[in-house]
Amino acid sequence: MLETTLIKWFGDSLHVSTSHNIPKRYPDQFITIERQGGQIYNMTEHAMFGILVWARTSERACELAHRVRDLILSNQPPDEIRSISIDGMYEYRTDENEMGRYQINLEIIANIGD
Repeated sequence: MLETTLIKWFGDSLHVSTSHNIPKRYPDQFITIERQGGQIYNMTEHAMFGILVWARTSERACELAHRVRDLILSNQPPDEIRSISIDGMYEYRTDENEMGRYQINLEIIANIGD
């Protein structure tokens, strides 16, 4: 599953708690992965993801979002991913908590079965 691949890649590379779910008790910073759509065509998966980056302040969330971006742009992705593109990065304001949050939108192409 691409979700699991992204969780492991970001968590291991950035040493930041990364998962599908928002933790009940917020650590100082963390990343959540949301699959937002996609399609399967000719044994190739085209998937859309929202990578939500959370931190105690907007400034720290911005810094972590840039670390995620730099990881994607500067490193070879995991083997199952053929290509990855960033379709946008922006501050995602919310009143539901005091955390700063940024979202990075990704489009990933992967071979099915890899």
